[in-house]
Amino acid sequence: MTLDLLAFMAPIIGVFIFFCIERLFLNDNNVVQHRIKTILGLQTFNLILSIMLTAAFLIPLVFLLAPLQVFSFSNLVVPKLVSFTLSFLFMDFISYLQHRLHHKVPFLWRLHRLHHSDKHMDSLTTFLHHPLELISSFIFTISLAVIFDVPVIVMVVYTLVAGLHSGFTHFRKLLPLQVEQYLKYILITPNFHKIHHSVDMKEGNSNFGIVFVFWDLIFKTMRLKSASDLKKMQLGIDYKKHPDNISFIAFIKNPFT
Repeated sequence: MTLDLLAFMAPIIGVFIFFCIERLFLNDNNVVQHRIKTILGLQTFNLILSIMLTAAFLIPLVFLLAPLQVFSFSNLVVPKLVSFTLSFLFMDFISYLQHRLHHKVPFLWRLHRLHHSDKHMDSLTTFLHHPLELISSFIFTISLAVIFDVPVIVMVVYTLVAGLHSGFTHFRKLLPLQVEQYLKYILITPNFHKIHHSVDMKEGNSNFGIVFVFWDLIFKTMRLKSASDLKKMQLGIDYKKHPDNISFIAFIKNPFT
């Protein structure tokens, strides 16, 4: 399996691992089989769309934007490990920025809110994204990566890491305090990301990080809560913005209702 194909499969692998752990060890009786099938159907559609977008538009988009380059991570005169690390962090910053914009810009929020509509957040919630959000994220991420000349290998590796990590961030089980206290200022954890899915949008409009928490720290969008408060937290969005039901058609129609 090539690295780029593995990057496409990474979210599936990550979600599969944590979904199996949830089913085997958490004794979660709230899982609705129809929900599982519908979200998996949406993910299948989005995976096919991702492959088509990459195959059809990646190279033309690169050629279109290359003349607009303002900086080159690829040509940094530093050791390769330093260049790779800086480029990787920049990719994570791009992801943070596009996530934050999907909350800030009304039209983009309409595309993104489907992801927040899941009141039963678990690893499978990773797949709950509208196809148009996928397209907008693709254009934004690739555009900035090209304008700043991020090496292709870094883009692929970041996609791989973020994909594997995504199942973990939506994991239904909160981390024990002994683990969380060491990770919460470095990596996005289920405890940290659960706050982002709060029905209270004062909390929902925080914790935008994808892999690292650095950007939330720097731009003061970090919010932390105690384990007891996290357990009592309600998830989801306003019922008026919620899909009418759990179905592929309702998911697709949601931004336009």
